[in-house]
Amino acid sequence: MAPQEEVRLVRQLFSQYTSALQNRPGPPVGDNEDLVKVLTGRNPLKRALLPPDHARLDARGRLCDRWGRPFHIHAISGRWIEVRSAGPDGTLFTADDVVEPPPP
Repeated sequence: MAPQEEVRLVRQLFSQYTSALQNRPGPPVGDNEDLVKVLTGRNPLKRALLPPDHARLDARGRLCDRWGRPFHIHAISGRWIEVRSAGPDGTLFTADDVVEPPPP
């Protein structure tokens, strides 16, 4: 899977979670660890979209990219997030970052 597809998949998982809640109140998603909590079943529906022992989760419970570094999650709103991988250089906000912005 290409790096761009990875970050797109993370954003799609979040979209599936928000769709499943269908306007029910849920925990806020502020960062990577928050997102993993709701995706692994710690949400009002107790529905897991990601197994808690997934190979891409690190010891702190963060979802990591192909280089083993946590994705940077930025909440745009209660329904949209931006997902960013630091890319091969491992430094966020440089030219090689892989970003999946929210839809327009």
